[in-house]
Amino acid sequence: MGSFLDSLGLPDTHSLQEALFKTYGPADGRIKKAEKASFFRVDQSQIYTGADGKPLSHVCTIFAEVRGDGGLMITLRGNVPLDSPVQEWIESLGATCGGPAGVRREVSFSVKKGEQNKLGGLAKAMRATVARGRRYSEPSFKYTCPRTASALDHLQDVLDGVWGR
Repeated sequence: MGSFLDSLGLPDTHSLQEALFKTYGPADGRIKKAEKASFFRVDQSQIYTGADGKPLSHVCTIFAEVRGDGGLMITLRGNVPLDSPVQEWIESLGATCGGPAGVRREVSFSVKKGEQNKLGGLAKAMRATVARGRRYSEPSFKYTCPRTASALDHLQDVLDGVWGR
């Protein structure tokens, strides 16, 4: 299917949606078919919720939205570590960073076929934020950074399976 769409110059979003649907499920539980899902929660932090069902304050949630051009829009929300290694990565990519300087922040960037190594770069920056002997701005980063980095590595593995290395 992908080769036929590629020959027509059209992006293959179906195989991407199918892989994300099988791996993560849709962000909206009412959606039952992969072709109807375009928004996925790709972090492993669903278990870290409060009594009200909302993510705990130390959680960095990661969403992936399948775009019509065959790529993804990756959005990190919540307790996004913006210390120097991650900030440098954001600036090098030209990713958008929004939200107040407080706890709730948001970072968005696009990933297209062949660019999935961006996720590994961000994961490496997350790990560098809490590397041994390094000081960081919020104590919760001790937990947030490794969990977020692990989720980004897992998403990169999924994308490598769909798009190839």
